[in-house]
Amino acid sequence: MTDLNPQPPDDLTPEKAQQFLTDYAQDLKRYANDLRTNGLDVPVSIESTVDALIQRIPQRPEVMVALLGGTGAGKSTLVNALLECRLLPVSSMKACTSAITEVAFSPTGFFEADIEFIDRSDWHNELALLEQDLFDARERQSDSIGISKAAEDKIRAVYGELAANRYLVSLDREDLIEPEEIRDAFDRGVHVIEAEEDSYFRDMLAKYLSSDYSFWPIVKRVRVQGPFEKLEDGAVLVDLPGLNDPNQAREEATKDYLRSARFVWVVFNMKRALTRDVFDFLRDGDLLRRLYMDGRTGSLHLVGTAADDIDADADIEQFDLAPDSEDRDIVHARSSAVRQVVREQLDELAELIGRDAGAESSEVGELRTQLSAAPIHCVSAREYQKCVGIMQKRKHMLRVPADTGIPQLQEASRTLVSDHGQEAHLNQIYQELQSVADELSRVVQTRITRIQAQALATKQQLSEVTAAAGQATSFLEERTNRSTDRFDESIATAANVLTERLQRAGSDAALDIRDLEQIWRGMNWATVRATARRGGTWSSRDRTIDFNRQISKPLLDRISFAWVEFFGHRATTAVETLTHELGDASTDFVDVFARACRQFPELDQVFAESGKATMVASQNLVSDRLTALERQVASRLESDRRQIDERVKEFVETRMSRAFAAAAADRGQGTLNRMVNIIIEAAIIAADQLLDDVTELVAGMLDSLTSDLSLQVAEVGRGIRAEAETLTSTVTTVAEASNLIEHSVDDLDDLTALLAGLPTVEMA
Repeated sequence: MTDLNPQPPDDLTPEKAQQFLTDYAQDLKRYANDLRTNGLDVPVSIESTVDALIQRIPQRPEVMVALLGGTGAGKSTLVNALLECRLLPVSSMKACTSAITEVAFSPTGFFEADIEFIDRSDWHNELALLEQDLFDARERQSDSIGISKAAEDKIRAVYGELAANRYLVSLDREDLIEPEEIRDAFDRGVHVIEAEEDSYFRDMLAKYLSSDYSFWPIVKRVRVQGPFEKLEDGAVLVDLPGLNDPNQAREEATKDYLRSARFVWVVFNMKRALTRDVFDFLRDGDLLRRLYMDGRTGSLHLVGTAADDIDADADIEQFDLAPDSEDRDIVHARSSAVRQVVREQLDELAELIGRDAGAESSEVGELRTQLSAAPIHCVSAREYQKCVGIMQKRKHMLRVPADTGIPQLQEASRTLVSDHGQEAHLNQIYQELQSVADELSRVVQTRITRIQAQALATKQQLSEVTAAAGQATSFLEERTNRSTDRFDESIATAANVLTERLQRAGSDAALDIRDLEQIWRGMNWATVRATARRGGTWSSRDRTIDFNRQISKPLLDRISFAWVEFFGHRATTAVETLTHELGDASTDFVDVFARACRQFPELDQVFAESGKATMVASQNLVSDRLTALERQVASRLESDRRQIDERVKEFVETRMSRAFAAAAADRGQGTLNRMVNIIIEAAIIAADQLLDDVTELVAGMLDSLTSDLSLQVAEVGRGIRAEAETLTSTVTTVAEASNLIEHSVDDLDDLTALLAGLPTVEMA
């Protein structure tokens, strides 16, 4: 027989692991075919299961790490340090990277970038809005929060100074002629650049990333791949533009990344800890509330940059250090102080979010506890690059890499990604292949045990054990049914509590809509019109205005803690309790049946020699099913948990679209008051309708969720009982040995040989 017990290589690289698992999977398929050829009853699904796993082996899962921060926070410099490669353009004078930039590993050894441009139609739509902004600013010599400046910057960048100057006088679109490279970019949609050397590649890349060039208003995102060893396990660093991106397509893409990224790193310059723009974004921009509602506060990391930006004399005095303290001591003292300040700011944010939501003190305490666990890293990306030779001809302040904090951040990133990246992916496939091996092992063990039971036991003994097995099976069925019924009741109760809290939250939130009226009346009329013209959202490099979010925020704030209570506590606790109960019921069944077998020495011997092996295989399959159940339910809960925020926004946008259009079209003296009246009246109506919309949405979601969960749980319960029946039938069969196996092996030795041929491997 072919050797089906390959040993894993000592140096198990991802490539070797993929080949190793592929070989193992093929061996399992051949083994299943051997069993079927010898007349054993192998499930028909085995081959399709293994084929699906083979298809998954070469996949490289990516773990998105989104870097978010204010202008000049140093994200690009940080990325360069983490990669140990001067890849992204940086500037000490201004924000340099304008496009969303993904950075990932490629095994080819080459550098490659895919530059994706916004559609020409989207640009023309934006240009039409910019024209109206410019017209409004000229109409009454008003330029609230730099609306015309933002418009002019984009137009000059894309069309050049000469064409832009003519157009800005005439506002005639015919004066705008696309330069050849801009026309080519729109026509292609995606542009690819490649290089072998990082310096040449960096110069080409800067043309599309830096605001010094003409492409920044029309680049949507850039995907960079290269031989970045620090990202080999699947991490993808996503350098997002500043918190307020004037490009609407990029801003929407940024929000998508923040919703889907596995980890979110908030990057800030340590000079002022969490600056006001970052603090406000975490609170008013709803990032923390959204992470909390999504169950992703554990994804939050805070990274302070420029740890080396010290004032030696002032810092020595402030931190009560010795007069002759070295720079590294000052950097460490300053970093420690910044961490303490940021911890206090996170506490404050928890209190403010809780207050906005009208939450109980215990609920606020839980949020505070979760935020207190967020890692805070203080790093000097510049000094690290000097230490490793990326930045040369520069004086060192910190000569030991560990003093810069970058190696620690690299290790933290590697640890985080290991649970979700390439290594975790391959280990998961290995576990699923092992489940297949367990099932095949059970097939052979079942046949061996049946033969031995018939050979050693009398009909009377088998009859008595059959009765005991029936009682044990009834016991198991009662236990599993009781557990699933309790689970259904727990989920139903939790759903009722959530619905009741949503109703209370909606009633309270409706009262806050009136507060928006004063805020909107305090805005410049041109700003209100520009925002209404864009469906309720307008951004500049300095701030973002989002009427839709302001309308939905009171409700989302108030339901956040109720949402967490259901998805984060009640539902997950019900699932955990269920899986423990089902696992215990299966174990107890085996104990009951084993005691029955011990009454008869012959059957006890069979159980010990072969029945026990069948039991182990069955228990492994039960464990696999319960693990798969937890994983499937967790995935479903996570998916449903993330729905509410975007669905509420969609409801508001739909309800408010006509009002925004009407407000944008308003003209004449007193336009500000009329625009606000139009918007606030629609907002009050929308707030009332929003509660009905959300109630209907949640009711449908909960019905679907509870129905699907009940079906999954019932299926697992049936699977557990089926494994129990397999175990009892192997020991209690009374059929003649000659009739047990048609067209199969002749004796137990051959069966034992088949069992010995089962592929078994260990992943390093």
